[in-house]
Amino acid sequence: MTDQNAGTAEEINLRGRSRRRGNARTEQEHREREERSERPERAKRQGKRENRSESSRSSSSPEPAKMTAEILNPEWSEEPEIQEEAGERRQTRARSRRRQPQSEDSKREHTRREVSRKESTREEDLRRESPRERSGENKKESLKETLKESSRRNTGSDREPRRSRARQNAPVEVAAFETSAGGAAAVEMPMPRRGMSRSRAAREEALRQEAEAMRQEAASGADGEKHSSVSAKAVFKGLGIAAGVALVVAGGVYAGMAQKYKNVYFPNTSINGIDASGLTPDQVKEQIEAGINQYTITIRERGDQTEQLKGPQIDLHPVYDGTLEKLIEDQNPYVWGKYLRTERVFTMDTIVAFDETKMNDVFHSLACMDPAQVTAPVDAHRSDYISGTGYQVVAEVQGNTLDEQAALAVISDAVISLRDEVSLEDADVYLKPSITSENEDLQNKVAAWNKYVGAKITYKFGSAHQTLDGDTINTWLSDDGEGNPVLSSSKIVEYVAQMAKERNTAYQPKTLKTTGGRTVTIKGPYGWKINQDAEASTLRGLIEAGETQEREPQYSQKAASHDGNDYGSTYVEINLSAQHLYFYKGGNLVVQSDFVSGNESKGWSTPAGAYPLNYKQRNATLKGANYATPVSYWMPFNGGIGMHDAYWRSSFGGTIYKTNGSHGCINLPPAVAKTIFENISAGTAVLCYH
Repeated sequence: MTDQNAGTAEEINLRGRSRRRGNARTEQEHREREERSERPERAKRQGKRENRSESSRSSSSPEPAKMTAEILNPEWSEEPEIQEEAGERRQTRARSRRRQPQSEDSKREHTRREVSRKESTREEDLRRESPRERSGENKKESLKETLKESSRRNTGSDREPRRSRARQNAPVEVAAFETSAGGAAAVEMPMPRRGMSRSRAAREEALRQEAEAMRQEAASGADGEKHSSVSAKAVFKGLGIAAGVALVVAGGVYAGMAQKYKNVYFPNTSINGIDASGLTPDQVKEQIEAGINQYTITIRERGDQTEQLKGPQIDLHPVYDGTLEKLIEDQNPYVWGKYLRTERVFTMDTIVAFDETKMNDVFHSLACMDPAQVTAPVDAHRSDYISGTGYQVVAEVQGNTLDEQAALAVISDAVISLRDEVSLEDADVYLKPSITSENEDLQNKVAAWNKYVGAKITYKFGSAHQTLDGDTINTWLSDDGEGNPVLSSSKIVEYVAQMAKERNTAYQPKTLKTTGGRTVTIKGPYGWKINQDAEASTLRGLIEAGETQEREPQYSQKAASHDGNDYGSTYVEINLSAQHLYFYKGGNLVVQSDFVSGNESKGWSTPAGAYPLNYKQRNATLKGANYATPVSYWMPFNGGIGMHDAYWRSSFGGTIYKTNGSHGCINLPPAVAKTIFENISAGTAVLCYH
């Protein structure tokens, strides 16, 4: 039972006495005396609490454990105030129940209870001392001696030396029990002494029984609301002490483990692929040497090919330069816990070494270095022309040619790291094409080529057609050296010239079935004539624009028809031998008449041939070397030779032309000339034959 519960037992006794005594003035004086006697004791306890606080701050326990204990056990900082408050409450309750003046026996009884209360307080103070000062029976003996000394100081009297000595020598019973917090608390109750009156012995026995009942009630925990505040605080204090002890123990274990990591590597430590966790440098060396003796590395190559290289082939051997030991020296053993979840990876170049000359020889002897098995990379490029499709991007070829220096370095690094295999593909040591199919510049250039060959020009010649497309145009393209297309101008000119040769009818022989039924062949300037320069220039623009269209070529001279005879069904038929002409329009004879042609005797004969009518003119004046003759209807077709009215002649036809002919023109009766003039147009064929 704690001192607060003991105080409660005293309060019960005092309540009984206060009912029998009623002097309020005596009670007031008694309270004042008690308060005066309590002040030094409270000051003494406050000093002890301050000393303990200072001791706690100077403790050598680890700071984290202290902080954790204070968090888990708030009693460490709050208990003194709580205990003082509880003591004051006990005193207040005791004073409130004192109502009557006390006899000498009552005063002595009060003094005894005060001693008992102070003994309980002293016991509580001692419980807060270092565990080493209050362990086992030593604690009890120390407490008893302290209580006896306190009793001698507080109860000694000249008037009652025997009673004081008897009180000092009275046996003390220590009732210890386990509290709900797991700690031990004790209440010391004086045993009845010989010579004591029965009523007094009965009262003391009643006090003991009530105190024991309260102790049992607190220990049973039957009702949480009836537990005293001191018992609850003892629970918390016990928990705090337990947590503090646990933290101290854990800290000790952690510090003990730290000593281990002064000689071995932290957890999760990897050195060149070797798991060095918890190993010493010598143990790591043993693993290195064991691995070297059986070391083989697999070289994975492009195309799922593999080759192997063995340690003895390159004289593989261990090399130690103190780096392994330096890693241990650099470790702070007290942070080892950090690496339970954090990896430490070290890659060192000095664990093993090999003969570089042998390595070079072995590397060049590998199948992946055999020229017969090596394919060089090929850049992505433009394909040849594909009829109906055009040009395409041909994807690059990766090949399997190694960058020798890079590949050798990768294999060497893998050996130094004692790796089981190395992938040359993953290491990216193959030579690459410089241009891939995704290359935007390549794609743009191929598109330009396709634009040219995408042009399609269809020439129309009546019912006949001639098409120019990529199948021809691709032969006119060349590469400028940077992948851009160059369109050949000369090829275009050649094409137009060939088309003109095939399609022009001017100066080409043409047949005429005469009105008399005879078929004659006539040759002359009449007919189709392509303007080659203009058409070549236009065609180039159409190709560069990738145009698709139907068109006629540009002509310098046109004829009536592309189908059959180019003069069509509208023409003038002039039979120079018969001196007779026919004018057909749309296949219908409009007019026919005799005429007079050029004077044959003077060499002015009208030449035969097919001619287009150049133009027609009303009221023209014909001029020559020694003449100027006005006419009403002038229709030239061969330079200065043409058809016109000859109002000065009275007869036409026959053989007049031989001796009295014209300067070469066809002289017509005015009415005939007028009819032809009114129905003919420029370009109409004038066919002269013998």
